[in-house]
Amino acid sequence: MVILFGCLLALLALFAVFLLSQVTVSVIYDKNFQKNEAEVKIRMWRGLLHYEKKVKIGAPVGEVKKDGAESIQEELSIDEMDGSLRVIAKSLTELKGYGSATKEITSDIQLTSLEISLSYGAGDAPKTAMATGLLWGIVSAAIAVISHFFQLIVIPKTEVVPYFMMKKPLELHFGCIGKVRMANAIKAIWKLARFMQRKKQLHNTGEHSHKDKNQMA
Repeated sequence: MVILFGCLLALLALFAVFLLSQVTVSVIYDKNFQKNEAEVKIRMWRGLLHYEKKVKIGAPVGEVKKDGAESIQEELSIDEMDGSLRVIAKSLTELKGYGSATKEITSDIQLTSLEISLSYGAGDAPKTAMATGLLWGIVSAAIAVISHFFQLIVIPKTEVVPYFMMKKPLELHFGCIGKVRMANAIKAIWKLARFMQRKKQLHNTGEHSHKDKNQMA
């Protein structure tokens, strides 16, 4: 009986340690001449448990594809950058409908590092200056979204490097490190599953009501 009680206490203590353990997630995305890929690292218990995954987003400049053609990176024009900024603004507006649910899931995640670096050269000083202003607007909007949904406990490291005297395709580096306790992570996954289930139920209800209207018509 004493041995069984001791084993039970040991299991409870181990479970408590597991719930209080901190999970570190690192995300790095690079888009430049050499590569266009994202890297995700998950670490727990000082790296005793870890997982790494690299995802190739697209072909970098100069990489030869399987069909033998060489990939060429297209340069973004000022209008395209302005369009990107408008798309971000529209996305922020659309996020308002899901903001409370998303923040409820991500609010326990602490960001201990955030880096955003952009560089671009249009080959013309006035155009490069305009592009630099637009890029700073994109960076500011991204930080506003991130700080709204996550606990940003550090000052973000941001830079936009303009190349006034040369043409240089847009290059991007994004990196962040987030920490969350396992108990909060499980809670977030549970909330996300419930949110997705509610969305699915609403979607199915909408489809059934639409079919009923068609049948009545």
